[in-house]
Amino acid sequence: MNETVFQALMRLEYANYLRLKECIQTGSVSELEKALDEITLFPNEPEGLAASVYMRSIKTRGIRICTLAGYIAIESNAPYHKVLNISEKTVIQLEHAESLARVSDLVRKTITDITRVVEVERMQSYSKPVRQVLAYIREHYAEKITLSLLAERTELSTFYLSTLIKKETGLSLTDHINMTRIEESKRMLLDENASIIEVADRVGFLYQNHFSTVFKKITGMTPTEFIQSRDRSEY
Repeated sequence: MNETVFQALMRLEYANYLRLKECIQTGSVSELEKALDEITLFPNEPEGLAASVYMRSIKTRGIRICTLAGYIAIESNAPYHKVLNISEKTVIQLEHAESLARVSDLVRKTITDITRVVEVERMQSYSKPVRQVLAYIREHYAEKITLSLLAERTELSTFYLSTLIKKETGLSLTDHINMTRIEESKRMLLDENASIIEVADRVGFLYQNHFSTVFKKITGMTPTEFIQSRDRSEY
């Protein structure tokens, strides 16, 4: 009997399925990336199974996982055409993938991109002051950002602005700043020839120890472990 789209992701541990679903529904990209670092989406190649058969099964599973992620996003009010566009591109790329690492990276990127669509849609539902704050953090994450500065820019009291941010987003100002910094640091750690201490400084942390502590709190691993985990996924 053919595996349904729902069953494809349900073959993950149920707790992991619920974790991914919540991340997509809430548009929590940083939490999703943390979850994807900790969850195994694809089984290892069974002994005795032909490589071509294994790759076909992996590609099919990847397509079904991405399809379900798209369904969840659309049900969370993400624009249908944007989600469909992402999914269609993935299907084409998956068909040309030649390794488990490539399939895994494509599926990971697709789920992340779909979740980011939900995130953007949710941001548009925020009040103007909160949108201003989140935009400022995104543009100035490497600088010192204080509640007083943002209150002045939004012409609100510090107490009211802090309460508004927490009420609308479910996160504190510090949470938003740290999550943005860590998201940027992950890209730098993987894509650029920079040391951990250099990356910490470039995303706004004064001390490497503090950076490592926050990084582990958000991602579940240290910067060094994160680099090593992504290196291993290439083989």
